[in-house]
Parts: sequence; structure tokens; C-alpha cells
Amino acid sequence: MAKAKILVIEDDPDISGLVSYNLKESGYDIISTTYGNRGLALAKKENPDLIVLDVMVSSADGFEIYKQLKLDESTKYTPVIILGAETQDEDKVVGLEFDVNDYVTTPFSPMELIERIKVVMRRIGLEENVEDVDELGDTEYVNVDDEKHEDK
Repeated sequence: MAKAKILVIEDDPDISGLVSYNLKESGYDIISTTYGNRGLALAKKENPDLIVLDVMVSSADGFEIYKQLKLDESTKYTPVIILGAETQDEDKVVGLEFDVNDYVTTPFSPMELIERIKVVMRRIGLEENVEDVDELGDTEYVNVDDEKHEDK
């Protein structure tokens, strides 16, 4: 399977570098920019498999970039993961209203972001689930009695 291409639109060069480095190390092809309008142009030109978009990106509002992506025929089906400040509850709500594929609050672990990207990629069929069910070992299941709402 070919490497998935991810566009990172993040105005903080340190965060952009950290995210890009970790995604490259995880086997993804990366395109990145610190400018929202440039990111929009790159999304249309490069046709990435997924976009990581900062809500407070330079030169434009991240949600405005997201709306423009969803209005364009070439990018409207591209999954987007929003990066936003933990303290901005209204941004999380707006993200959910806009139907973003995921919303990751900062600060975040690069490993968490990579796992969230893998989940989105699996949902859209771009990445196979690497975890084989046989490798999970014995799993106990909890059965709930629907009438009593307790463990059976």
C-alpha cells in the first residue's frame, strides 16, 4: 500500500516541525505550511489523504479554511483533524458542528495524534488495521441485562 499523504497546516513552527517529524517517522508523506491560505492552495494542488489543521493558523481562521475545503469539489471529502486549544470549548463545539473528523486539543502527545490519524485513515479505508485480533489474547466481555442495567 502506498504511503498516505498528510498536509499539516500549523502556524507554530515548533509544533509543525514536531508533528511533521513524527508523522514522517510513522511512514507518512508530509507536506506542511505555517500559512492558512497557502495550506488551502496546497490542499487543492497536492490532493492529500488527510489534513491536520490548526484552528488558529496564520493568515486565516482555521474554521474558515475548513469551510473552504468542504466547499471545493477537489477537497470536500478529504478528512480533517483540527488542532485546538484545550481551553477553547466553543472551538470544540464549532468543530463538532462542522463535522470535522477529529478534534485534538493542545497540548497533545504526538503518539496520540498519530493514533487518531490511523483511526481516521481506517474509517475511510486508507490504512489497514494493523492489530490482528489473534494478537489481542483472551478478552472478557461484559454482558449487561438491559432491563436491570446491571452485569449478567
